Amino acid sequence: MLTESRKVQPRSADLQELHRRTSEQHLYEFWSEDFEVAHDATERLGFYTRAVPHIWKYCDIWPLLKRSGELIDMYMSERRSLIMVNPALHPNVATVTTMFAAYRINMPNEKAPAHRHSPNAIRLGLTGNTNFTGVEGEDITFGPGDLVLTPHDTWHNHANGGDSDAVNLSVLDMPLVNTLNATYFEHEYTEEEAGRLVRREFQSARFPTDYSKRIYGKGGLMPRIVDHVRGTGNSSPMYVYRWEATRELLEDLRSHDGSPYDAIILEYVDPTTGRPVYTTMTFFAQMLRPNERLLPQRQ
Repeated sequence: MLTESRKVQPRSADLQELHRRTSEQHLYEFWSEDFEVAHDATERLGFYTRAVPHIWKYCDIWPLLKRSGELIDMYMSERRSLIMVNPALHPNVATVTTMFAAYRINMPNEKAPAHRHSPNAIRLGLTGNTNFTGVEGEDITFGPGDLVLTPHDTWHNHANGGDSDAVNLSVLDMPLVNTLNATYFEHEYTEEEAGRLVRREFQSARFPTDYSKRIYGKGGLMPRIVDHVRGTGNSSPMYVYRWEATRELLEDLRSHDGSPYDAIILEYVDPTTGRPVYTTMTFFAQMLRPNERLLPQRQ
């Protein structure tokens, strides 16, 4: 029980002078002055800007994305993406506190040079069946619903091999990596040729195009004829998760009671460990059946 004598008092001249001097030195006064508020100093220390609920409608974004494809060619920029920025987090470029999501358009028959970066990323195909991402020598052409990983430090290049535009959704943990002061991009891709490193714009294929499916496509069975360390650290070595297989399993589970909070839900996992594809992000596919209504929850 707080006594009257412990309540906050007006700052004395000496205390005001101390406050002025600590402010000049950019120091935080880790002590409580307002005894009406329990653990006042700790509460203030733990304050940070939180993301707020917000909805971005694709019908509003699509015209802007399409226009960017008309105005910005590969000579101007290697990428055309519109990142969804949470109103509460501006000017930080983040959709939620630790991640951002962006719509990206690839115009017909274009290919971006190879690059790599420290943030983890995924690409989810939305439109067109000719989205392309080459990841560490595995050429992946993907379409709607296909989930493609580009783990941290993997060389990759994006392209569109068709005659119409293709759109995908990119999700990166860059806001988290920025907070850790660990973000970097590299664009000087090289390959060894005749004993020396040669600068190249695009990666040469070193694996079959169906490598991820061939090696990791049968759940519960792990081939022991290959090295599963593909230079991706703790990330999944399976670089593409096809929508066809995901939808098939969802349909197989359609008659299951499911969860009253999540309905029928699948998690994309590293097939070698059963853990999330990244240590910083995880992804799900969820099916709600006709007239199904879920119970509220928070995580």
